[in-house]
Amino acid sequence: MLIFLFGEDVFSSGQKILEIKEKFLKSDPVGSGLSVFDFEEKGKKQSPEDALSTPNLLAPKRLVIIKNLLSAGTEAEQKSLQEYLERMRRSAVMVTS
Repeated sequence: MLIFLFGEDVFSSGQKILEIKEKFLKSDPVGSGLSVFDFEEKGKKQSPEDALSTPNLLAPKRLVIIKNLLSAGTEAEQKSLQEYLERMRRSAVMVTS
């Protein structure tokens, strides 16, 4: 599942992300299936594609939140994620804003 939040109302999109995150954490209280990537933060050690494709033995589903991909991600990062989404696993949920 892919949820795409965008627009100038960053407060509402932030609230929706919190709502989705809280709902996910009810089924995964430890948060082992949760990953958050903000492309405004430099020094990323893992890519969203790695997080989505890495199996998690403790959580059957994954929630990957990607922030600022369009505004701060490079063209190569955007293209790489686009290509991955075309073959994305069904057990992952990705939210991007």
